[in-house]
Amino acid sequence: MSEQASPQTIDDRPAPRPGGVRRRALALTLAAVALVLVAAGGGWWWLTHPDRLVPAGGAESSVPITLGHRLYEGMFAQPESGTVHVDRVVPHVVTNTARADFRVLLCHSSIGHNTIGSVLDRTGRLCQHPRDPRGADLPTLASNTYLVLEVTPHRPGTVRVEGLRVTYHAGWRRGTEDSGTNLTVRVTRGTGH
Repeated sequence: MSEQASPQTIDDRPAPRPGGVRRRALALTLAAVALVLVAAGGGWWWLTHPDRLVPAGGAESSVPITLGHRLYEGMFAQPESGTVHVDRVVPHVVTNTARADFRVLLCHSSIGHNTIGSVLDRTGRLCQHPRDPRGADLPTLASNTYLVLEVTPHRPGTVRVEGLRVTYHAGWRRGTEDSGTNLTVRVTRGTGH
């Protein structure tokens, strides 16, 4: 028997360039690092940008009052579900030609699930034991605990508030949202001033 030589395969691919393997490893490493950074950024965004509250501007209120009165307005700034722990609440004031002072109160209604609406001077049974909301748990609108904005104008003019800026945490999530009623107050001198 005669031995036949087996055909040899010829590799006509170009030889790897020096550093080519290193460049490919570097590109894969950079892609992996970029993926981790994007995932971490998305996680950070999720943790610091919760969306639990009713959006601002869902209700409008326009109230005329005369100088010397104090207005209490139910702000409907509540979680859509569950409860949040309030860290800070400030009104989002966009106009204040009446040089008004503002105070946000946590109110408890003794007559069920009724909120205050707009009331002058005294809150009555719709806001018993008003207190600073910082450190309090804020439940949904279905409860009888809610936020009220006290507005005390000091001269004729206009006050425009576009909801409340609420900083809160719920579980691991912490953030700030604008929520609640848009309020316009027109303050006049009235008669006798």
